[in-house]
Parts: sequence; C-alpha cells; structure tokens
Amino acid sequence: MSNFRIVKWDEDYRDDFIDLSLEWLVKYNVMEKKDMEMLLHPVKEIIRDGGMIFFALDGDDVIGTISMIKHSDETYEIAKLGVTEEYQGQAIGRFLIEHAIDWAKAKQASTIILYTIGILEAAVGLYESYGFKQVELDEHHYDETDMKMELVL
Repeated sequence: MSNFRIVKWDEDYRDDFIDLSLEWLVKYNVMEKKDMEMLLHPVKEIIRDGGMIFFALDGDDVIGTISMIKHSDETYEIAKLGVTEEYQGQAIGRFLIEHAIDWAKAKQASTIILYTIGILEAAVGLYESYGFKQVELDEHHYDETDMKMELVL
C-alpha cells in the first residue's frame, strides 16, 4: 500500500463515490431516498454548503471514501464512509476517519456527528476507538439508522 493517499472530491471520482456507497448500502439493505440524493448530486448535497468528500487511493485505484456534511460552522457529519471489500481490514477506514477529523479541526469545528446502525458492529467499534459516544437520536436522522454518535473535538 505504498501508493496509498487521500484526495479531495473531483468529478473524475463521481462513479467511484456512487459505487463505493452502493456497495454497503445495498449489502445491508439500508438505501433510502436521502442516500440517492447525495449519490446523484454530491456537489449540491454535500460540497456546495461547505462539506467535502475524500477518497482513499491505492495508486490510481479508488478504494475508499468518506464525506463530511456541514451542519453549522461548529458541527460536521461523517457520512458515506465506505471501503471496497478487497481492502477492508487494512486500516483504510481509519486513515479516512483520521483525515476527516483533522479536516474538521482545521475548519474550527467543535463537534462531529454521525448516524449509523447497530448491526455495523465493526464500524461502531471503529468510531468508538476515536472517542465517538452514542447520544440521543434526533429528528434529523436517516430513516434506516438507529444510532447517533458524537465526537467533541
């Protein structure tokens, strides 16, 4: 993995963003309308309002992605974290999360939130290892989620 790097959104990665996200959304049967809006219109739904999408690359191959959705100047949401199955278990998710946290800190954010489902035990454990704590689920959650987590920076 010597050629591993993280890059910001580029239109060239649009199909990779869709494919990586669909890989786990379909696998766990958690696709909903809000997901499709983000996948089909990532600039409008994520980037235009101050968020960002990052990609993990091994050479020229896109192997993972993570999105940061801006809720306010202080709060960002981690969304659409996904690593292609071939690269799972190789700390790619960790690199993406660390990059997203560092990016939010550079933006002077005070809180990062995320919504997930309890059956994604590996993901929940990964988030907890970075200090994310489960908090009360609010009205902004996705239909298919049953858990909200928060990291105070």
